[in-house]
Amino acid sequence: MINFGPPPALLATMANVHDSLFRWAFDLPQRMAGLLACVFPSDLATVLDFRRIDKVPLELLDKDLSEKRTDMVWKIPTHESQSWLFVVVEHQSRARRWMILRVLDYEKCVLQWCREHQAPKRMLPPVVAVVVSHDPRGWKSPTRLREFQPLGRRLVASMGTKLLDADYYLQDLQTQEDAQIRGWPMDAVGTLTLLLLKYGKAKASLTDRFEGWKDLWQQVQGWQGALPRFVWYILSVREDVTTSRLKQALTETLGHEAGEVVMTEAERLMAKGREEGRLLGIQQGVEQGVQQGLEQGVKQGVKQGLEQGVKQGVKQGVKQGVKKGLDKGLAPLVRLYERRLGRALSSSERTALQERLLKAGPERVGDVVLDLSAQQLADWLADPNAT
Repeated sequence: MINFGPPPALLATMANVHDSLFRWAFDLPQRMAGLLACVFPSDLATVLDFRRIDKVPLELLDKDLSEKRTDMVWKIPTHESQSWLFVVVEHQSRARRWMILRVLDYEKCVLQWCREHQAPKRMLPPVVAVVVSHDPRGWKSPTRLREFQPLGRRLVASMGTKLLDADYYLQDLQTQEDAQIRGWPMDAVGTLTLLLLKYGKAKASLTDRFEGWKDLWQQVQGWQGALPRFVWYILSVREDVTTSRLKQALTETLGHEAGEVVMTEAERLMAKGREEGRLLGIQQGVEQGVQQGLEQGVKQGVKQGLEQGVKQGVKQGVKQGVKKGLDKGLAPLVRLYERRLGRALSSSERTALQERLLKAGPERVGDVVLDLSAQQLADWLADPNAT
């Protein structure tokens, strides 16, 4: 039996592996509806018609992944009127103290989008944010902006609604018992996704919990692509779970076919790791080449700055190095000229001095500062035909 061992160290640094699983599972409206129905307080949930939840085609810049996404904003109609509640859903694998500032930024983008795309133009919908976290340490940071501001009661009372405030709904999976999560109104794929996220970064063994999740594992086998996705996630985030160990655990839980899925996904994971390693090597090679080009260019520029200046340099790194070297070589002359003139050189005089250095040579430029008076030296710099 082939044992691929723990997943490559390179994959352990994949910042988006948790987010990728969450986005895949909760891209379906019915799963997102089930999640939000449990996050919102009951008085709000009863007002909303979750059956008509819809995704909003709005691109937001994910602050963690530095990429634009169209799966973060949803809208839910109310039972009472024609109004809609817009919801920004943010998944977090670790707690962030200043999440409220990010939430404010997201909500502002949603309101701007609604102003441009939604009718009637003169009205804006309510917008709230939901943060789903599975940081093993739990979420300790405040969720409300006011909690970051040490304000006295008199100041708050006197400013009233003029004082900016904001808050967001937090679903910290670490505070939820497994039985509570399993009772949420969603299918096995959504439930198992949340449980895997909850324990994906935990120190305790993950595979030991599979027996208690046996009914969920059996149900997800009916979803195309679900089992391979979960296997991929486990092998990516758990360095303590070897391929052979995961195969044994799923074979005991689901049978031989599940074990073969583990082997297939392990092979894909290893191939992906090799390809990412190759691309990373190419990237590092290019960066190292550029850096060496800059260093060599600086050395060459210092040497040639007083003699030939910028005649050389084909590659970008060498060009930049020559310029830096020329500036460095010109500094002593600038100091001598400024002492003779009794003032600082203007930008045009600096340019003229650099041009004379290249045109007349360092000896002539050095003689001039010693032979001419201050006024004559200023006239020489100002005369474009002087040599």
